[in-house]
Amino acid sequence: MNYWDQKKIFKFGEFEIKHQACHRLGIRNLKSPLRCGFQICENGHVNDPFKTPQYALVYILSGSGYYEDEQYGRLDAGPGCFVQRFPNIPHKLRLEGYSASFFVAMPAEAASMFRLTGAFASMKPVMNVGLLPMIVSHYLKMIDSLKTKRDEELMSVLIKVQEMILGFHQLVKKQANPSQSILHEAASLLSRNFDEKIHLPDLAEKLNLSYATFRKNFQKEMGVAPGDFRIFKKIEFAQELLLENYIVKETAAKLNYPDAYAFSRQFKKVTGVAPSIFLKMNK
Repeated sequence: MNYWDQKKIFKFGEFEIKHQACHRLGIRNLKSPLRCGFQICENGHVNDPFKTPQYALVYILSGSGYYEDEQYGRLDAGPGCFVQRFPNIPHKLRLEGYSASFFVAMPAEAASMFRLTGAFASMKPVMNVGLLPMIVSHYLKMIDSLKTKRDEELMSVLIKVQEMILGFHQLVKKQANPSQSILHEAASLLSRNFDEKIHLPDLAEKLNLSYATFRKNFQKEMGVAPGDFRIFKKIEFAQELLLENYIVKETAAKLNYPDAYAFSRQFKKVTGVAPSIFLKMNK
């Protein structure tokens, strides 16, 4: 692990944020596929030219300027903007004056899955969501997680990084089309309390939708039917539990499966491998 911080402090609301970064699974440079940090540049931020082998998501708190690449040309960027750095795309990012920004990176392979599943809110490099304390809090928690987790726990951190980035993209989608917020509420309900059984027609009724309309709109928005979405989220949580040393039987019980066999069968159907193989692959 490579972690560093400096005495520079940026104040944002109740937050006092240090100039810091944590790089895991590699040396302290762009070859590290799992990294998160906060940069303070008193005389402006300049990346010209710049190219990263991973997908990185920058969130600007201070400093105004532009992003530029061959496909999109020059795009304004400033406080409240996400800037997407797509893998191996040469680009420029210039912020004038006192600049401060978060960054988080995940492997290019994860970005490919985001693209294939339609998880990106936009392929446009700059997305403006405004200055939100919730986003700042997520980044700070991720930096702390990368600092404190052992190497054998990094798979669960990688899952959290992807969930965080996915959540940011869902926020962009919600802001672009507020009418979709009801579907994101449904997705949130389907992503927790896995020890409880959710009856989808009842959920649709709670959202004031017919089940047919709910199912159709949910699949259009999320790219997957609500029942399958629930299963995928359960298996994601199961992976985290297994990596935290829960045995298969305990995991099955915690997720409300009738037995370990039923859980293992669905786990393999979703991931392509049995829980035992998954654990061997991540030791």
